[in-house]
Amino acid sequence: MQVGFLIFNFSHKMILFKFIWIIIFVIMDAVTSQLVLGIIPLVTSIGLIYWISRRKFYRCNMAGLEGFSSFEASVFVRFLERIGKWLAYGLIVISILFLWSYSRMKKDKEKQQQGVKTELSV
Repeated sequence: MQVGFLIFNFSHKMILFKFIWIIIFVIMDAVTSQLVLGIIPLVTSIGLIYWISRRKFYRCNMAGLEGFSSFEASVFVRFLERIGKWLAYGLIVISILFLWSYSRMKKDKEKQQQGVKTELSV
């Protein structure tokens, strides 16, 4: 019974994921999709950094030392947190590139529209 629920839940998530990508790439124009693709990784990376830092803060005891149940847990958790932060930094770089691309495309589109207006008025 529970496996069926997990498959059902997974299929709904996949449908939602496909729906979001259809909206981004089919309904939106290229300029707006660049903006959306710039904002999503930025928000995700800020949330990831916040979540990792919050976990690290709540792991500290009264003396300010991090408490772990074992040495292996300490090494494994710190490794995963380091990988997570590097992933978040990579997402920030990707989002900056998408936002830069958005600004360039928007400027080009505005110049193109001004060129059309001047041609029509002449």
